[in-house]
Amino acid sequence: ALQSVYDAQKSLSPMVKILINESGQDTDLLQRQQIEKTLVAIVSALRHNLKHKSAQYGNNKRTLEAIFMLNNVHYIVKKIADTDLAIACGQDVIKSLTNDLAKWKSNYEKATWDKVREYIDISKLRDDYFTDKTANLTTKDKKPIKSRYSGFNKEFGEQLETQKLFNVPDVNLRTELI
Repeated sequence: ALQSVYDAQKSLSPMVKILINESGQDTDLLQRQQIEKTLVAIVSALRHNLKHKSAQYGNNKRTLEAIFMLNNVHYIVKKIADTDLAIACGQDVIKSLTNDLAKWKSNYEKATWDKVREYIDISKLRDDYFTDKTANLTTKDKKPIKSRYSGFNKEFGEQLETQKLFNVPDVNLRTELI
């Protein structure tokens, strides 16, 4: 969509020139500013629309919401970066989109792996949760260890099965998420 708008500037150019020439200001500068404003507005509307659509996954599907946003924001950055669109949009738009990518990567990681990490992180457990014994553990001593191990395996397995269903078409983004 952005590329077509940028390409359409050639057909809009005569109309903009007429308006600018009547005001007596620099045509190129005003044309660039108008194109930049239009592209920034389009990117902003697109981001808002994507955020609204991602919210449809609901609170229970934060991982899907993050994957949806990652795929789409990454696609936008990829299509804009290193083209004339990057120059036309300005560096603030690219920087903002890149920040969005970082935020959604973090959200993805938290939504996906926080439950698994809970089983590994023992810093929040009571001091008496585990025993200091290293040999001849009783059934009572083994129970918390087995419980955490079992919970970790269950949650990890669920996440693994869920992740298999996700689609991240861009190889670079997929690699970054692994």
